[in-house]
Amino acid sequence: MKGIFDKNLNATNVVVKIPAPKQTASVSMNPLVGRAKYEPEHGAIMWRIKTFQGELECFLQCEVLLSSSLQDKPWTKPPISL
Repeated sequence: MKGIFDKNLNATNVVVKIPAPKQTASVSMNPLVGRAKYEPEHGAIMWRIKTFQGELECFLQCEVLLSSSLQDKPWTKPPISL
């Protein structure tokens, strides 16, 4: 994620919602900035950043483990929201 606004400005209380498949069993993640948590009630990984400076670039690395299911349904990836 990259802030495409002036470096003298800051965004506060930024929340990035990254959708996860319904059969998600567990998620391990390593945010370099902010905190990230898998929230099953939202069906997504919620990445929260208190202050995000303009022109700053941040990364979130996640590994999602899926539970086995009898039906392999293709997952259509919904968009990431901010």
